[in-house]
Amino acid sequence: MKKILDENLEEYGKKISLSYHTNLNEGKVIEIDHLSPQNQYYLYSLNSFKNESYQDAIKYAEELKNLNMPFFTRKAISIISYSLLKLEKYDILCEFIVKVYLNDKNQFSFLPLEELVKILVPNSKAWKICEALIDLSIVLDICLKHLSKDINLNKLLTIHRRYAYEDYLRNKSKERPSELVFNSENKDKLIYFFTNICQENIMDLTGAFEGGSNEVIDGATKQSVNQSITENRD
Repeated sequence: MKKILDENLEEYGKKISLSYHTNLNEGKVIEIDHLSPQNQYYLYSLNSFKNESYQDAIKYAEELKNLNMPFFTRKAISIISYSLLKLEKYDILCEFIVKVYLNDKNQFSFLPLEELVKILVPNSKAWKICEALIDLSIVLDICLKHLSKDINLNKLLTIHRRYAYEDYLRNKSKERPSELVFNSENKDKLIYFFTNICQENIMDLTGAFEGGSNEVIDGATKQSVNQSITENRD
């Protein structure tokens, strides 16, 4: 019964949003006071975004997201992330993307990955805002996994991901990932970081391992990283 109700609500939401988009594009005004809370929040957030009131768009979209209704959650994620992009709050955006992705990897298509990857360039304003965050390397890894498989873009993203890896360690005053400490706030991010980013082709080029590939593959560092992952998985 709940599944049927959810499906009906989603279909209703689609019809309402389509009607609203049509009227909005044609410059018409429609009354929304009679609509359900989820549709009101959705339409308020859309209207705020269209009017470049991005803080209001985020506020309404957060309310929408908190209702935990799949169709509207996806819409809220998109509105929040694109509003943060417009506001140039790149650090908060990176953290938001990682939080969404680690919760549900299927949500990546609702995030402004293509737009963000053009902005997150080493030594740029956006990069400097984010370089101390573990989220930067994770976002670039997400882009590598899900953006179009253009060879040149993949090469560029691979290089940028390595720079982000190095910048994060440097900002933490660490030479090796095994020196990072798990806590309740960073556990999921560090597990992703260790599993997906602390790879031989990245770690071997950082200069932190005098023994080169052999040290990366066989040394105590990899063993320590693997032990940290095992101990901190749920």
